[in-house]
Amino acid sequence: MKKDVFTLIELLIVIIIITILAGGIILPQYPNLILKSHKAKAKHAISLIAEAEKIYMSEYGSYLNNINQLSQDTGIDLSGVINDTDWTYVVSGSSVVATKKNNPKKDAKITYNLSSGEFSESGF
Repeated sequence: MKKDVFTLIELLIVIIIITILAGGIILPQYPNLILKSHKAKAKHAISLIAEAEKIYMSEYGSYLNNINQLSQDTGIDLSGVINDTDWTYVVSGSSVVATKKNNPKKDAKITYNLSSGEFSESGF
């Protein structure tokens, strides 16, 4: 008598092999994916700060280096930026700098130039 179906054990073995192969492809990429998501979070926060700075510049003719005051004066909610647990944000002159917290590479930064509108990264 010939069997035409797979047994449960055969199916489980195939699933285990596929899982092991997929893990070998996905797991090495995991740290890079986390870093990319953290960078995206910082760039979004910087974009919020930049938008507030543009509003402040149009009203007062200069940039403001205090993010708390910037939030109050422009009405843009920057509380998520101010209370960020992953990044520290500093406005200095015509640039916004995000520095990664709790990072072994102390110089890991994302900088946004308010004048040119360009991002630059260093230390990653």
